[in-house]
Amino acid sequence: MVRYILSGLFVLFVFLNTVFGQSISVIDHIELKKIEQGTRFQITLPDPALTCHLSKQDEQLVITIPHAAIAAEWLKKMEVRSFAWPVTQLSGDNQPDQAQFILTIDGHYRWHRSRQGHQVSWVIAPINIKDLKAIQARYHGKPISLNFQNISLRAVLQILAKFAGVNLVVSDAVTGNITLNLNKVPWDQALDIILTSKSLGKREAGKVIYVAPLADIAIQERAALVVQQQDAALLPLDSAFISVKYANANDLLALLQSQNNSFLGARGKVSVDKRTNTLLIQDTPQQMQQIKQLLQHLDVPVTQVLIEARLVVMDQRAKQELGVTLKNLKLGHTGLSNMDGAYDMSIGTLPTGFALDLELQAQESEGQSKVISSPHLTVANNQQAMIEQGQDIPYQTSTSSGATQVEYRKAVLGLSVSPQITPDGKVLMHLDISDDHVSNDKSTVSNTPLVDTSRISTQVLVDNNQTIVLGGIVKETHDKSERRVPFLSKIPLLGFLFRNSVTEDNRTELVIFVTPRIIEQKPVEHSAGLITQKSSRL
Repeated sequence: MVRYILSGLFVLFVFLNTVFGQSISVIDHIELKKIEQGTRFQITLPDPALTCHLSKQDEQLVITIPHAAIAAEWLKKMEVRSFAWPVTQLSGDNQPDQAQFILTIDGHYRWHRSRQGHQVSWVIAPINIKDLKAIQARYHGKPISLNFQNISLRAVLQILAKFAGVNLVVSDAVTGNITLNLNKVPWDQALDIILTSKSLGKREAGKVIYVAPLADIAIQERAALVVQQQDAALLPLDSAFISVKYANANDLLALLQSQNNSFLGARGKVSVDKRTNTLLIQDTPQQMQQIKQLLQHLDVPVTQVLIEARLVVMDQRAKQELGVTLKNLKLGHTGLSNMDGAYDMSIGTLPTGFALDLELQAQESEGQSKVISSPHLTVANNQQAMIEQGQDIPYQTSTSSGATQVEYRKAVLGLSVSPQITPDGKVLMHLDISDDHVSNDKSTVSNTPLVDTSRISTQVLVDNNQTIVLGGIVKETHDKSERRVPFLSKIPLLGFLFRNSVTEDNRTELVIFVTPRIIEQKPVEHSAGLITQKSSRL
């Protein structure tokens, strides 16, 4: 019943306006849908001469279309939260000589208007608290409240300029009216809202704000850029010889000449003197200043990391005793696959202040473990360093002509590490540790020596001066021996009483302890025109 009443009133409303000579356009096609950015509300205007005005009232956007009416089927409140969030409700209302759509919106939001012919669209995008604070931080003007219906755009800009006490110049191309309802909004934010809704832009020169259509401002900026480029072509070039202290001058040369940046001007040139590691630069004074600032940030000493490693072979007893001592050691499995007979690699960290060297010395004196190597490496941040100790095993191979040649195969104990210092002072290490030994067996095919390989390759994150423990490479040996009493062990039938067979099963594990220590660089000290550099190791 209510729907029929509304339809009748709508027909009467249109009839009366037609009789009294006023042309009313009926809006009967709207679209509200969820898109990636938020919600899109679109109106198809029956007459392209119609205009739309938008005002913001707290949680609502009110869209007013003068000389128009909304079709009866849209004159109702519709709950749309389920398919059009952040818009939660849409309602239409016909007023004398104008139509209004009211969109209720949940939370903070921003909106953007676009128009193509008969279609006018508004995209409403939600704003999270972080983005809202960033937007609010951009505006520092005194709060202002504006509530106008169909007021001249130039008049509103004049009100804002007078309120803020700023010099405002408005282009003659700025025309039209606007409807707005803003409550206690910073005046500079209110200005941006008005300009955005009318596709206007601004340029600030000193204490003067110039307002014009965006297209006009773009033309003016392009013209200003052409003038600037013409002036730059007439400027004299400066020359500079910049001695590079810490970086590689060739690396900086490639960066300056890269086509993906604009460090060098159109007339700029740069070359390198490799002998003195010096850059020879020629460019305009303004461009030269930017290049010097860039090089000042790049030509700095790179933080270095001291890597201390201990490779220890220990038996099960030593491992158990060490495990009892290291009760705070947390072990986990990485699932890496090693050579046959190997177990999954386990990773753990030692508690701060643990006397590792004393523990290893005590176990080594009892024959339970053996430190096979203690390599120390100093490497720059994000660089790779490697150390190897062992031998190259020569062997002969046959060539295609039938001759023989000598080739070599490595059997080394190696440590390769690439540290990366994180912003919070930790060290991310890419570790590759190998322990290779020559086997007693040889290949039955090519008679080449076989190498028993044990390797751990992993990536770990530890604190500065913290020790990481890597284990899991296990070797098993089975030794069978016979003890005899001379002469008596050879007596027939009774000799077995004087013989004893002994079988020993030995299981050892390669355990690696790695400790990174960041070497901090002290600030550069200036004295009597000379620059001195001091460094200390933490």
